Amino acid sequence: MPSSRKLIKTFWVKHPSIRTRATTFNFKNVALIALTGLLLATMACDEDLPLTQTAEAVAQSQIDAPPALEATPTPTVSATHTPTPPPTNPTPSPVVSTPTTAPQPTQLPNPTATIPPVSPTNTATPSPTAQPTPTSLPQPTPTTPVPIATPAPTATVIPTPTPTATATLTPIPPTETLVPPPTATPLPTSTPAPTSTPIPVDSQPPTINSFSIDKLVVDVDQQLTFSYSTSDLGGSGLLAITLQVAPHESGSPGTWTQASQAILSGSQSTSFLFDSPDSAGRFWYRAEVVDQQGNRTRSTTIGAVAVEPLVLPATTITAPTNGSTDVSTLPNLTWNAVTDAHQYWVMFAAIESDLPTDINAEDCPDCLVSVLTTNTSYTPSIALAPGTTYYWRIQAINDSGDTTKQGSYSVTSSFTTLRTTATLTLYVHDGAGGTVIQGVLVTGTDASGTAFSETTDVNGKVTITGDAGTWNFTATKSGHTDRSWSQLIDVTGDIHTFM
Repeated sequence: MPSSRKLIKTFWVKHPSIRTRATTFNFKNVALIALTGLLLATMACDEDLPLTQTAEAVAQSQIDAPPALEATPTPTVSATHTPTPPPTNPTPSPVVSTPTTAPQPTQLPNPTATIPPVSPTNTATPSPTAQPTPTSLPQPTPTTPVPIATPAPTATVIPTPTPTATATLTPIPPTETLVPPPTATPLPTSTPAPTSTPIPVDSQPPTINSFSIDKLVVDVDQQLTFSYSTSDLGGSGLLAITLQVAPHESGSPGTWTQASQAILSGSQSTSFLFDSPDSAGRFWYRAEVVDQQGNRTRSTTIGAVAVEPLVLPATTITAPTNGSTDVSTLPNLTWNAVTDAHQYWVMFAAIESDLPTDINAEDCPDCLVSVLTTNTSYTPSIALAPGTTYYWRIQAINDSGDTTKQGSYSVTSSFTTLRTTATLTLYVHDGAGGTVIQGVLVTGTDASGTAFSETTDVNGKVTITGDAGTWNFTATKSGHTDRSWSQLIDVTGDIHTFM
């Protein structure tokens, strides 16, 4: 009959599934481990081997056993007991100690995973009191372990073959550490619409630092230039600056109206404003600046600015032409019309320097003739002296507006009246209505300055021939008072005088 040792060996070799299951800690394996322990004890009794040597064989089997499934970690103690035939090179019987229980993850491992072999550093520590030499046994043929589903245990039972030896149980560390995924930062459900920067509340009016004009007298339609400098310290910024104008009324501005405007931005502005008045007169100007909040500031008033009328062009004299002679003492003077002229100023004098030179002059005190006419021709109402040279000019005038627009003077022209002769018969009476006086001496000059001297005859008369025009006379007689006078003699005729 085969010995117990051989029976157990045969059983262990022929049933690898039992050996494999013995390495998996669960309720079924507990029973297998217990059965194996009993068989080992029987073997020890049949062969008279020390129990420590049998335990050594179990430990050696853990070293020589092929890889098995990974044990299921439990919340309390996880132990693996793998029975094996006696090793070829036995070692002293170990002293087995129970390890401290370590908490394990509650997640169950994959039942198909393989339990790694126990490292040689995890072998049992040899006992100092027993060192038997076991008999060498052949190694079992390794077989592929079959994974067995393992239910969750409720208790852990560690079998102890004898009171003097226990197996060393090494806790199997978890094969994988579960790291919770990082928490994603939640995205906002909606992106708020951008809001515009509000304009700060500004109650401080802007400042006009300077405001000036380039000239105070201009012609109609001539440009005026105003320079300004303005700033806004309230924070809202500048909006616009307006140039305002008002007519001169009784020494002060009338109704203000807008002349021009400039759009501004930012907090400071230095620039120019412009105006071209289209009518003559006197006007006042000022500037008004406004900021983004509607605060306003007005400048000091400039004025009154004199807007002169446009200077009308000079007319052209047509007749008599310049330098004409033998002109009638009642000449017909003509000239060309001027656009926008409503009347013409006609003036002439015996001396050219007596004519005015200022276009704004309103009279000519040294002129022989100074008249206004709406026509483009003029004939003197009194005959001019014959044989006399006269100087004359014409000025166009527009007086339809508030002020009179006077044009430029025409070119000065001259003419000489016709030198004619007249035969004068002069009678001298003794007092007014008295009888004629014989022997009165009559002397004088004709219009050309030719002297004459004649004495009255028995009829109390003299006959004198001379140039027509103004003659000068003097009558003298003993016993009578002398008499002198001047008289126009332009035609042949009779004249009566007394002394």
